[in-house]
Amino acid sequence: MAKKSKAKLLEGAASKKSGIDHVYDLSKWIGSILSDKDSSDITLVVEGEAIYAHKNILAASCDYFRALFRGGMMESDQEEVELKDVPARGFKAVLKYIYTAQLELKSMDVETILEVLSVADLYGLQKMRTSLCEYLEEIMSADNVLLICESIEPLSLKHLHEVCVHFMDQVPQAVLESEAFCTSRARTLSRILSRDSFCAEEIDIFRAVTRWCKKNPDSEDQAEVLGRLRLPLIPTRNLLSEVTSSGLITTDRVIEAIQMRECHSADLPLRGVLTSGQNLSTKENGAKRLVIVKDDSKVFAFPEVELCYRSEDMPEDNCSVDLPVEKAFTVALSKAFFVDYISFRLPRGSSASFGYHVEVSVDFVNWIRVIDQPELVCRSPQRLHFKPRIVRFIRLLPRQKIDYLSEFEASYTGQDWNSCKGYYAPAENVATVSLGATVLQCTGGIDEMIGGKSKDELAGTGWTEHEIGGEPIIVQLSQPYAVNSISMVLPQKDSHDFSYFVEVSSDRKKWTRVIDRTRDRCKSLQRLKFATVPVSFIKICGTASSGSKVFSCSEFKCWAEKDEANQKETEQSNGQPTEAKKGSPALA
Repeated sequence: MAKKSKAKLLEGAASKKSGIDHVYDLSKWIGSILSDKDSSDITLVVEGEAIYAHKNILAASCDYFRALFRGGMMESDQEEVELKDVPARGFKAVLKYIYTAQLELKSMDVETILEVLSVADLYGLQKMRTSLCEYLEEIMSADNVLLICESIEPLSLKHLHEVCVHFMDQVPQAVLESEAFCTSRARTLSRILSRDSFCAEEIDIFRAVTRWCKKNPDSEDQAEVLGRLRLPLIPTRNLLSEVTSSGLITTDRVIEAIQMRECHSADLPLRGVLTSGQNLSTKENGAKRLVIVKDDSKVFAFPEVELCYRSEDMPEDNCSVDLPVEKAFTVALSKAFFVDYISFRLPRGSSASFGYHVEVSVDFVNWIRVIDQPELVCRSPQRLHFKPRIVRFIRLLPRQKIDYLSEFEASYTGQDWNSCKGYYAPAENVATVSLGATVLQCTGGIDEMIGGKSKDELAGTGWTEHEIGGEPIIVQLSQPYAVNSISMVLPQKDSHDFSYFVEVSSDRKKWTRVIDRTRDRCKSLQRLKFATVPVSFIKICGTASSGSKVFSCSEFKCWAEKDEANQKETEQSNGQPTEAKKGSPALA
């Protein structure tokens, strides 16, 4: 008894301390009067069915009913109100949620949940709508994704639209084989098939569309869907047999498709797999390195280019790859992917400076140069952004022998990136040792001002210096960047002030003066802004000092702030590959 009394005392103390929470009981109490005719003060007629409710509860639930019953409208004085264009099944579920803040979804089929979602969206029940969308994401499958996508089209549910189309992009073959494909509307299929990232074999897409046409005989609908087929992607033998015999495609379209295939047109309407945030050029993702061979030990053969290749596994990230003199480093991805970013690491010795081109291809015949670094100015890590492209093969063409490279990556980021004159305009500081920058020339404190460690008397101080009147400080970035901002810290002793200028160059031959403070007296923090230009080398030259024979600086930074020039080029350069080609409506 003593223990029970003590437990009750403790329970009472806890209740006094934390309060009382009987929300669940309140839900049961209010829920008990749902559809109670005796206590109701409003009858809602939905699809001819009378549903008894309470104005105050409805008005408290959302703005729609608050305006209807408390906004001075005629319905506020009526005892019966008809709700038009509302499904009764979905409305009853929403009403139960309004009265209890609960709703069991596992027992509902997808069609019912979508009805409930449409009603919740109509009445602006945001929390309910969010929960329903999250549940639909959980139960999404190849069998129901088309129905979900089609049903939410009239609703303002952008995120769920994106989830649907991304899901279909991941399992295109299963979507084509689903029963829902043949019952979908022409408009829905047209939007899906117009996506570059809906990447199935085109002959399989044609077969699925053929089945759909048999169940959807309307000629206008058929023309809309058939117009989204990318016939040049279908093998010639299938075009001449299966496609021609179907009677769905005109002879002219078949001939045009064959001609595009045979001439290896670079304008083929390609499809590619859209996978974000993965290194697609790894052994785990099925990528191979291709090496030219002269014997029969070939895995890849390309008659059009009269070359044979042996495939090798891609190395681990921390392993280097020997590059033969003047030969390309070629990578074959496991399939055609969207790619907008390539990176790798070059040697970073004090004399390391390289030039190269990067080209991509889908068929190994038509190559597109996405990166052009002809000058010998690149070293250490290379971060290369470009417009999203569908890529199966990548080749790095060095301007001179590169002894080794490592950490090769090809991926799709989907991120906007700033550019100017074709160069990446970084929002972050790129003048750091960790990103491959180095101080090529100075009197003391090499790399100290960019976060490195020198081996002279200035080691660990963070200051780099040169003698005034002697050779200036020169910083080399790891690759050409488009930049327009520099900051650095000068000594701030009362007896010292400095004059200086800053010049930049892309090749260390032609220099452009971007900052001239030779007539100023400067100290402490310097924030420098100039027109956006491609930069590989930065020269900082002290011209005078009131109390020292050396010019010193620390905390050197270099980046690009957005301006009209790189903003305009960024908008032209970037693109979302999931968008349909010109003339095709976007799905999401």
